[in-house]
Amino acid sequence: MAHSTVGLYDDARFSGRTIVSVRDHYDSVIDMPEAKLAAVIGEIRLVMAVTEGAVEAVRMNVAILGNRDPHVHAHVIPRFASDPEPTKTIWEDPRPWRNLTEASIEELVRKVRDGLTEMTEVNG
Repeated sequence: MAHSTVGLYDDARFSGRTIVSVRDHYDSVIDMPEAKLAAVIGEIRLVMAVTEGAVEAVRMNVAILGNRDPHVHAHVIPRFASDPEPTKTIWEDPRPWRNLTEASIEELVRKVRDGLTEMTEVNG
């Protein structure tokens, strides 16, 4: 992607959870030029749409934080009907962390990469 990179979390509780990190360094969204912010939000939106379809999520959440890592990045989080605490944040999820299987990782990376490639070709 032109303004950000996308990484997959190895988190089976929220299969398809990704992080979208801005390529250039900004401590806060407030520090970003408006055109750059708009472009990054567009990229986050693409990641949300592609991931939602790839994992058949019932809802997509996005969190832009900065209290732990002072670099603009967004957590893109699929939510599922099976979530035990659907009104709570993923950081409050009571289930123990489980890693994805290697096959799941490969499939998710392929689906998201292919979807992003297709969407960026269509949208220019």
